[in-house]
Amino acid sequence: MDVVLFHLMPYADLDLKAGREHGTVWVNLPNSNFDPVKGHRLYNRYLDELEHGEELGFDAIAVNEHHQTAYGLMPSPIVTASALARRTTPRENRDPWERAAAA
Repeated sequence: MDVVLFHLMPYADLDLKAGREHGTVWVNLPNSNFDPVKGHRLYNRYLDELEHGEELGFDAIAVNEHHQTAYGLMPSPIVTASALARRTTPRENRDPWERAAAA
């Protein structure tokens, strides 16, 4: 069995009052509720967390697609996967015995 790390990458700095005012944070939440400085910080944090999954021994990292939602800041999984591919090791190149010994 493989253990996969999955992260929704939510907009954690959302003012919850805004969600109540618009009835949802799924599609019709205005972009004015997004702070690009906070978003930049969150993207870096979430990419760091996903990269750390390899060090923790996860078998894979899963990326998804959620756009126009505060539940997930990943509008294009290929961009996120490309960023992660630069800093993680392809599964076929990892030593399973080394990973088992570290556990």
